[in-house]
Amino acid sequence: MTLPGRIPDVVPVDLLGRVPPAADAGLTRSGGNSTVTRITHDGTAYALKDYSRRADGGIRMGREFIALSYLHPRYPHRFARPVAMSSATRRALHTWLPGAPATLDQQSLAALLAVLTELHEGRTDPWAARLPPGTDAATAPADIAHQVDQRLTRLRTSTSRGLHDTAARVQRAIGHLSRWDPAPAAASLTLSLSDAGAHNLLADADRYHCVDCEFFGWDDPHKLVCDCLLHPRSHWDRTSAERFLDHVTGIYRLDESRLVSFHGWLAAKWVTIVLARLERMEGSGTVDSSVDAMDDPDIQRLLRILEDPPSTYAALLDSSARAAVPI
Repeated sequence: MTLPGRIPDVVPVDLLGRVPPAADAGLTRSGGNSTVTRITHDGTAYALKDYSRRADGGIRMGREFIALSYLHPRYPHRFARPVAMSSATRRALHTWLPGAPATLDQQSLAALLAVLTELHEGRTDPWAARLPPGTDAATAPADIAHQVDQRLTRLRTSTSRGLHDTAARVQRAIGHLSRWDPAPAAASLTLSLSDAGAHNLLADADRYHCVDCEFFGWDDPHKLVCDCLLHPRSHWDRTSAERFLDHVTGIYRLDESRLVSFHGWLAAKWVTIVLARLERMEGSGTVDSSVDAMDDPDIQRLLRILEDPPSTYAALLDSSARAAVPI
C-alpha cells in the first residue's frame, strides 16, 4: 500500500548514527516484542523503537509505520507521528508519547471505547480502503481455525514435553468447536488495532494515547471484541466486561452466535500464542525448560474457557470475568 505524501521512503541508515545514542534517563519501555527508548534531539523528544528482537521485526516495523502514517494525521491526540525507519537496523523513530502504562479501570475503558468508535466511524475515509488487512485478519471462524491448525503444527515440533502435552490438549478441545459460520450475513469489517486494550494505552493526566499499532488493519469486529476480552493482559471484572460488550455491540451490531463462535476459536489461538511465547523464553534461557506449561496462569485461564466455551452472550460475560481470577 502507498499513501502519497504520507509515508517517507525507508531510511537506509542506522538511526543511532543520526540521533545521539544517549537515552533520556529512566525512559525506556520494554515489551515482549520490542524496546522503546526516549531520545531528545534538538529539544524534541522522540521514541526510538527497536523491533530487532523478533525475526519478523522488519515486517512489524513496516506495518506500524504504515498504520501511524494513516492514524496520526487523523487522530493526532491518540497516535504518534512516524518520522523515519531503517530496514538495516529494524529501528523506527516516532514522536514521543507521554504517559504511563494504563490499567483497566473505568477511565481507560472509556478511552478504549472512544478509540474503537473513532476508528469504526473513520472506516468510510477514502484512504481507509487502501489500508491492508490486519495481521491474522479473519472473516469467519474457519479462518481462525486454520491459524490454530498452523500454530499447533509448529508446536508439535517442540522438544518441551510441557508445551507438547498442552498443545495436544488444545487439539482435543478444538474437536468440539464448529468451523461453520453461524451468521455469515453478519460479517463486516472495521479498522482494527488487532491488539486493542488498556495494556496498549498510555495514561497522561486525563488523556490516553495508543501505542503498538503493528497489527493494525481491516478485520472482523467480532474477532476484535473477542481478542480484547481474551488477551492475557486484559483483566476484566464482570461490570467492565458488560459495559464493554454493551457498547461494542451497539457500535458494530454484533451477532451473538457469531461472537460465541469466534470466541471459542480465539481462546484456542491465544493458548497457542502463549505457548509460543513460552517456547521462545525457554530458547533464550529466560525460563527453565523443566517448567510445565500447565503451571502458567494464562494457559490455565484460557484452557478453562476453551474446554467450557460459552454458548450465549451472558455466559461469555461470565467467562470473561472468570478469566481474570487467578487460579
